[in-house]
Parts: sequence; C-alpha cells; structure tokens
Amino acid sequence: MPSANVTQLPIVVGARLSNVFMQYGGKIYDIELLVPKVRVINVTDKTAQELDTGLTDYLTARARIIDIKYKTNSTVVVRALYIKSGYVVIVRYEIDLSAMTVTVTEETSYNLTWISAWEEISHSAVIPPYLWVAPNKEDSKVHVVNLDDGSDVVFDTFGDSYFVRPSTKYVALNDDIYMMLGRHLSGTGVYLLKLYSHSVVDKGISVGEADARVQIGSITLFYNDVIFPCGGGGVSGSDNDIVLCDHRCNHLGTLDLSALTGWNDVDTMPGFTILAKKTDGNYYALLAVRHSTGSSSPEGRLYWLELQRNGTIVSSQLLHSFAMDDGDKFAVQIKGDYSDRTCVPCIDLRSKKVYTTAYDVEGGTAKGWLVEIDISDVWDNIAEWNRALWFISPLRIPTTLTLSITPL
Repeated sequence: MPSANVTQLPIVVGARLSNVFMQYGGKIYDIELLVPKVRVINVTDKTAQELDTGLTDYLTARARIIDIKYKTNSTVVVRALYIKSGYVVIVRYEIDLSAMTVTVTEETSYNLTWISAWEEISHSAVIPPYLWVAPNKEDSKVHVVNLDDGSDVVFDTFGDSYFVRPSTKYVALNDDIYMMLGRHLSGTGVYLLKLYSHSVVDKGISVGEADARVQIGSITLFYNDVIFPCGGGGVSGSDNDIVLCDHRCNHLGTLDLSALTGWNDVDTMPGFTILAKKTDGNYYALLAVRHSTGSSSPEGRLYWLELQRNGTIVSSQLLHSFAMDDGDKFAVQIKGDYSDRTCVPCIDLRSKKVYTTAYDVEGGTAKGWLVEIDISDVWDNIAEWNRALWFISPLRIPTTLTLSITPL
C-alpha cells in the first residue's frame, strides 16, 4: 500500500490556491500564486520561500490562472485574474527560478461595479482563454465575463439573496457549456447550470447535511470517461459526504465518509481528487477531511482510497493525521473548497511518487507541510491517469551518434 512522508516547511503554504508545478535543475518546484506574494516550494529539497509581487488593493489574496507558458527551462509566465473593489484585473507573473525572482505586470483591468467580496473570485471559474464565470455575493446572479473585452453577461438563477457557486467542473457539448453549480444555502445539493441557455436544473443529489461545495474535487478526465466530484461542508456539526456525478451531473454514487472515519460530523472542504483508473476499472483517490467545522475541530485526516464508480470504498488507508486546534484552517492541495482548477497533486513519473502540500493550525501556530506519497506498490495496477493533474515526466536521455568513415 502507499505510504506518506510529511515534512514541515519553513513557511506556511496555502494548499488550496492557484498552483504551477515546474522542473528545473533536476528539481521539482511547486509555485503558489497569491496576489501579494508568490510562494516557491522546492519539493526535492523540502524548502520554501516567498517572493513579493507589489500588488495592492486586493479583496482577497486568491487568484485564478488563465494560462501558463514555460518561457525557458527556468522561467514560467502565468496570466491570472484577481479582483479589486469594482474591478477584475488580468496580471502577468514571470517567475525565474534561476534568480528566484518574480516580475508582475497588470496587463488589463475591467470596471465591474458589482465586484465587492472575496467570495466572488473564490467561488468562480476561468474557462480558458476568455471566460470568467463568477457569482455576485449580494444575490443569486451569475456573471459571465469576456476577458477579451470586459463585456459582462449577467442572469439570475433563483431570484433570491443566496449566492450561487459556479465550479471548475464543466464540459462543452454541442448545445451548451454544462457546469456543476452549488448554492450558499444549507441543505441544498447539486445543480446543473447550462451556461448559455441560462438554465439551472436541481439534480436532487444531496452531499449531506450542509450545502454542496462544488469546487471540492478536481474534474476527472479519462478516455471516454468524465467524472464531476463534489463535497459538502461549512456547517458545524453536519455529516457530509463526497458524491460522484457524470458530466451532466447525473448521480453515479456517494462515498459514505461517516463509515470511513467513524465520525458523525464530517466536513469535506479540505479536498478530494481522483488520481488514476486501475486495470480492473476501479479508481485510486486522495481524500482530506476534518472532524466537523470550526475552531473546535480536533483532527484532520488524509486518506488513500480505492473506489468503485458507484462510490463504494473498496479499501482505505490513513496516510496522515493532523492534530489541529483550528479545523477551519486545514486543507490539502487536492482541490479543496475555494481552490483553482490548478490546485491538484503532481505525479512524478520518474520516482513513482505523488507530491502535494497541506496547511493547518496546531498549538495556535499555522504550519505548512510537504506531503510525499510513495505509490510504487500500486504502480503496476494503474491503467490510466486523470489528465487534469500535474505530471513530471522522465528526463530525456541524450543519444550519442558515432560515425565511422571508411575511405573508398
């Protein structure tokens, strides 16, 4: 079975932000993008540092990645969104790992007067290269912003004051863009949003006693197989689960997390991601949960799971237990609530390891962790990887060509 090595980092890391993985100088780097700073985690050496961006006047430190370009073997360029009061801003980050510097340029900003709260980007999704789908915190309206010219198409969904949550789970079909949607209303489940027809369908799928947190769980992309995971949480004392849906938000199955954990109050906001499909058709996944919600939460856990498509947990292994004293501050970089589509683990195909990060609060102190999971024991069982993850491929081995010339 897989095993985990968990190492405390010298700085606090976010674990549910926007991330870029990169290989440079034979080492793996995990780059976290916040608005005021960039965190560079040397995964190989288990070190980390922060680089200031100089950006100010932001409503939240979170950003949303639009596009990524590996400029040189040491430099990556990232276009991302962040929000100010009344504005959405497109930013160009250029991060040079050889000099360990970041250069930031504000490329474009659009005046959108409805922007006023951090939830409006933390519960939003970018559909590259030109769409930003975001909620208005003040009502149940959805804004679809064209990042090419700043035009904003807005429509109402429920006609009330409970804001909705777009997600990074979406597919384009011939008649519309289908997206998993949630509501900021306790007890509500999974909805299907058809983006261009402005229609919302209640799929009647419960995630438990809280509301559906539709950012939880990375979109899962296999050959001819798409899965939309989703979790519930954010309500103290509520029992919640992970649900699996197809790309039209039809219910495939539910993971019973109270049976797994032994708790009667489970919160899934720390994260969930399906990693791979097995040769027998089952799936391998990582799950992070916390015992209830709030500062009284005593424990967070990271599990390795084998699942069936209907949500049945075939086997499980507790990789690590985090002894917390503030459960609201526990997350793992496996697509938790509020996270970007890029906030997923990295698979190192050379060493047969999975890399991710975590953060929590222990003894009143915020801590950042590097999590290294050895999956060599199950490697031969893997038939296909989830294409939505980060991958580090084996380095190319140079070939030497020798010519022998014989005179005629």
